[in-house]
Amino acid sequence: MSAPLPAPATLVDEELNRLIDSDALRRAPSHTRLLRYLVERRIAGDAAAFRETSIALEVFRRDPATYDPQTDPIVRVTIRRLRERLETHYARYNQPPKLRIVLPKGRYEPEFVIVAAAPGPQGVAIMRARNATGDVRHDALCGGFADRLTDGLARLGVPRVIARESVAQAEATNATSVDVGRRLDVEWVVESHVAIEPDGQLRATARLLNATDASVHWVETHTDGEMNRFVTLDAIADRVFARFAARLQGNEATAESGDLAGLSPDERDALDVATMLVRERAHPKLDSALAVVEGVAAAHPGCAKAWGVLAAARFLQGSMMDREFMATYAAARADAQRALAIDPDLPEPALVLAAISGIHDLDWKPAMAQLRGLLRRYPHLTVARSNLATLLQYVGAFTEALDEIALARAHDPLSMLPRLNDANIRAYARRHDEARRGLQVLRKVGVEPHRICVFSGNNELWDGALDAAEAMYTEASTLLPDNPTPWMCLGFVRGRRGDAKGTSAIEADCVARFPQTSWYQRAMLSGAMRDKPQVLSRLNDARRRHDPLLMSACVDPSFDWLGGDPDFNRLLQDWGLPGWRGAARDAPAG
Repeated sequence: MSAPLPAPATLVDEELNRLIDSDALRRAPSHTRLLRYLVERRIAGDAAAFRETSIALEVFRRDPATYDPQTDPIVRVTIRRLRERLETHYARYNQPPKLRIVLPKGRYEPEFVIVAAAPGPQGVAIMRARNATGDVRHDALCGGFADRLTDGLARLGVPRVIARESVAQAEATNATSVDVGRRLDVEWVVESHVAIEPDGQLRATARLLNATDASVHWVETHTDGEMNRFVTLDAIADRVFARFAARLQGNEATAESGDLAGLSPDERDALDVATMLVRERAHPKLDSALAVVEGVAAAHPGCAKAWGVLAAARFLQGSMMDREFMATYAAARADAQRALAIDPDLPEPALVLAAISGIHDLDWKPAMAQLRGLLRRYPHLTVARSNLATLLQYVGAFTEALDEIALARAHDPLSMLPRLNDANIRAYARRHDEARRGLQVLRKVGVEPHRICVFSGNNELWDGALDAAEAMYTEASTLLPDNPTPWMCLGFVRGRRGDAKGTSAIEADCVARFPQTSWYQRAMLSGAMRDKPQVLSRLNDARRRHDPLLMSACVDPSFDWLGGDPDFNRLLQDWGLPGWRGAARDAPAG
């Protein structure tokens, strides 16, 4: 039997009928038939109905004597296209539904997600640009400009951009822009107009109105010769897109909230530098920047951004494994909570809390939910997608993790973080040649060479290329001589070579030099020596110390030999982890 329905069957049926009558499915009979089958079987609790073969026979009338899912991908292809239709529909709805029907990736069984009542109107409506020139030749120009803004904001990822046809119907009643916004239940309305200046110049203006109180949020204006009218409108469109892109990234609210008003130019520069270092995981340069940010936060305790940057920097310090990370993470959590108490909409501290929840507390499901919630508000937030991909990787959902990285790279193609995560996910997924190519490209760029060396060494180690792994780890140890990770990695190579004495010597030296040496890494050393009792003991020590590396135990190739061991799996599951998800399969995230 399937799990109990999270919503009343009547509500599910109501949404199913609404979907079938929607533009997304009205002219797609095969998708409609498939959706009805999946929903009705889910309501009936028929778990067997979601097998690929069952769907092929029942929905697509395949012959049971000849159907082979390996050669006939009809179910997989149609499910994917149906999922895309549903996602597109829900991204553009005009009225919030009471419930969403969702097809999770990697599964055929639908989920029914009750939509909480929205705190207020959501989305944006683009009004037709007003022609104030007195010249009817500009009418078409104004109409096309509104379409361009609508399409551009939708491509940008702005949630709930109302279709121009719906806006035009509301405009036809001669209502004001604010009335149109209220009728369409949106939070924002974009007005624009084109006019001629006394000197003959063409002026284009766009402004964002709050549909609740009619207040003007921002105004953009550009003036140029009438012959350059397309250049003028291009400039205004680009500024509007930049405004919304900043909002998606979570930067606009911070910049206009006033909490930076009292900072000197040097203090603002310090926050910007620290933010860039955190986002690129630039460990060696972070300590000096962090000291400056601490000074800014102390001098301006009401500056939410300063506390948010401080929280992110402390979290990054903890991930270096060269200090007592429990205290570092506790400080990062406190700083993040303080930032959110000042500005609840700031994304950086929310990211920190989600990361701590996932890798420090092992509460990975709530952490994923928090990150997905952030991405609904800020679709372009590359760090959130990268963090979500990392958690998906740790529970064996490699394909879904790579999908998130692909989105992150599409939003921010020049960022190094998604590229590095992409290579690391492929290494954990045992796709070593793909990981190797990605890491080689990153080595040529020269950013964060210490991390790239460690990741490259891991990939070579897991692929059995011990000499190549040792060379990478040795290079990392010269770049980070005062960090235990490269030295412990050299111990992994010794262990894989069967050098018990050499492995023990490296471990003893690391523990003597670095008292905070990770117990998870010590368990990996025991794993290299195939010492199961010591592996389990040290993993328990890692759990007691909230070791942030422990989350990777479900997929770490160091433990491939323990993947089917019941004691090992029981240990992981006792901690709330999903159990071994490594070499055997690409598991769904849930």
